[in-house]
Amino acid sequence: MLPGTRESVRITLIPLVEPEGVSEYDIRPIAQALGEQGEKIEATEEDVAIRIEPRATVWRSALVIAAMLCLVVALVIVTIKTSRR
Repeated sequence: MLPGTRESVRITLIPLVEPEGVSEYDIRPIAQALGEQGEKIEATEEDVAIRIEPRATVWRSALVIAAMLCLVVALVIVTIKTSRR
């Protein structure tokens, strides 16, 4: 990488304890490097906000969708039987 250029870095943070609900944290990462002559190069420090949201449960969503489909099918069947009388 050349001096003065920027490069994106992807960092995955895994909390030690599973968070309860939504939480937000502010961190200040520190980046350092060594130059060709051994001089220490430090990046500017910037605050980063991390928002943790609870994981969506697929089974719960699938159950709600299945229940809604059953309700719609039941309403269609009842409507058809009522209209034939």
